Amino acid sequence: MDHAGVASCGANGKPLWLDDRINLLSETNKDIATNLKGIKLLGNAGSHDSRVDSEDLLDALEILEHALNELIDRPSERMAMLAQDLTDKYGK
Repeated sequence: MDHAGVASCGANGKPLWLDDRINLLSETNKDIATNLKGIKLLGNAGSHDSRVDSEDLLDALEILEHALNELIDRPSERMAMLAQDLTDKYGK
């Protein structure tokens, strides 16, 4: 989340919990924050509460890949920009 500009420390200089950082991310990218929250909850369940299904782990990896792609490469943003360029060029 550093790459997305999400603070890693609070105003007091103490590190923020992952949940807090995901909440901050939701201010600028709600969809990705929702995806990361799901992965976090799966991780918590696997670490503390119960066994997790292997299909859920595979789903989490797919979600993580998508989230990282959107945060770093931003293909949706690029597609919107390209579509706007075409609209500006050919729209009458």
